[in-house]
Amino acid sequence: MEPRKLPEYNPAIVSLYKGVMYQEDKYWYLLLRHQTEIRKHFEQVGLGIYIDEAEGFAHIIDLELHEDQSDFPKLIEKRQLNYYTSLLCVLLRKKMAEQIQTSSETQVRISKQEIVDLMQGFLLINKNDESKTQKKVDESINKLKEYGFLRELKNDEDEFEIRRILISFVNIDFINELEQKMKDYLKNIGKDDTEHN
Repeated sequence: MEPRKLPEYNPAIVSLYKGVMYQEDKYWYLLLRHQTEIRKHFEQVGLGIYIDEAEGFAHIIDLELHEDQSDFPKLIEKRQLNYYTSLLCVLLRKKMAEQIQTSSETQVRISKQEIVDLMQGFLLINKNDESKTQKKVDESINKLKEYGFLRELKNDEDEFEIRRILISFVNIDFINELEQKMKDYLKNIGKDDTEHN
């Protein structure tokens, strides 16, 4: 069989199939230069691309298909996050929003201890079961590393970069809504404890 000459933008397509593509990816320039052709490729299999040039990331999304094709197989798997992991997503997104407003620094860093401190305000911690809480926090950190929302920094295993991709999954309105629900929940729990004493 004679060797095939593939389009020059194919490496960008392969990179997107592998996961989130960031502007530091060596094929980022191909994605920006050949957006039309790359979008056409993905549309043939019911997919689209979300590109955020300002924040420097891109990823594949499912397209809305005609109702006749509602049973079309999905390539992108929907993930259900547990309470702890959802909470951590929101807290990290909030921290990112605060840094964007107050600093010109593009990389948002956070230590493991900062993550624990952030989460403690929203967790009902039983002093006799702190190890269980710590385990849940560790599991949430590992899950967000797996999804590409957190990246462990090479120079320090207890420090992470919050990846910009989180912006497209957690918006500010959702943060405010969840935060208010959590405050109301904790307030009601406090009332119940007072009534029982």
